[in-house]
Amino acid sequence: MKPFLGNVLWMLASMSASQRFRRARRNPRRVQEEILATFLRGNAGSCYGQKYDYTSITSVEEFQKRVPIVTYEELEPWIRRIISGEQ
Repeated sequence: MKPFLGNVLWMLASMSASQRFRRARRNPRRVQEEILATFLRGNAGSCYGQKYDYTSITSVEEFQKRVPIVTYEELEPWIRRIISGEQ
């Protein structure tokens, strides 16, 4: 494969990622809010998500107020539950 053709194929394959990056660069807060909303929806049914009621969190500020910053040691029991196969 000639280098030029390889570059074109790589560019076409990366177009979606580059478009997302340009969009995120224009409005990073909105993109971060979308990522948080996706995370909350995807984890709302987990024990941890239920503990902090992810389904009712509607903003970054609310997430910051309700979900504490924790250490690894505080997360370790949750991690062990996952390792033991708990869903």
